[in-house]
Amino acid sequence: MLPCCLFADYFFKVFGLSFFSAEWLQHFYSTFGSKYAATAISTEPQWQNLGNWYLHQYTNADTFPVVMGSFWYLKVYFILTVFGVLILRFFPKHINWFIAICVILTLLFNFFPFYYPSGQVGYVSFYLAVFLIGNRMKGKKISPGMIPLLYLAVGVLLMVMFWFYGNDIFYKINRNKFPPKIPYIIWTLFSLVTLFTLYNRLKITKENFITYIGKNAIFFYFAQGISSSLVYCIVVSINGKMPWWIMMVIIYGINIILASLIAPLLKKADAEGWKILEFLRKKTAA
Repeated sequence: MLPCCLFADYFFKVFGLSFFSAEWLQHFYSTFGSKYAATAISTEPQWQNLGNWYLHQYTNADTFPVVMGSFWYLKVYFILTVFGVLILRFFPKHINWFIAICVILTLLFNFFPFYYPSGQVGYVSFYLAVFLIGNRMKGKKISPGMIPLLYLAVGVLLMVMFWFYGNDIFYKINRNKFPPKIPYIIWTLFSLVTLFTLYNRLKITKENFITYIGKNAIFFYFAQGISSSLVYCIVVSINGKMPWWIMMVIIYGINIILASLIAPLLKKADAEGWKILEFLRKKTAA
């Protein structure tokens, strides 16, 4: 999938330079704003980007600037896989201690940000706690009496958050995601409580579109990164011509439709890639 993104970016630049001009491409890329400024407009593929992506340094692709923003979780996922499995394998009787350490570190980094080291520590401390709590919940249910108390606690925390940070924090939640800060953590608690409440209660017996997305999440992550890049162009053309909330609903719908159309194509490309690797394996093993 990553080579597909690289070559799509490359072919678009070749197309733009061949039939239009470098100024036209600069104007097109300015659609994405200064945050996604184009890094290289030439007829040479940015091979370094492909290497960076495979090594989990997510340099933006100019034509699809949102794609790599959809892959931030991969590095964290791989780190959690290593640390989480080591903890479960070698310290099965001390999982609660590790959960407490993760929670303490998360709070420490938030209340005393000058202690926060660079890198992925803030991500790992929060998500490793969620990972280990999920392991402790395996085969268990939250007692019915605890459910309203948990939702009440989340409700109180949300009210305190809006009181302390102001109503504008609703629009800044995503900014508090990298790394997870207090507003984002509080915002996620509703989803986490709902997840653990439904765990071992909600039984899904038939396949549906939601379960299909869940089983192919990586393709939909990639697809929504591409579709989110594409809808930037639509936003520019309709911005200011309608109320913002109507535009949001329209763009959201278009984004979902595009992502749903692109994801199966990415899955197909991935399957073909595995076939090629299997072919090479058989040839080199002979």
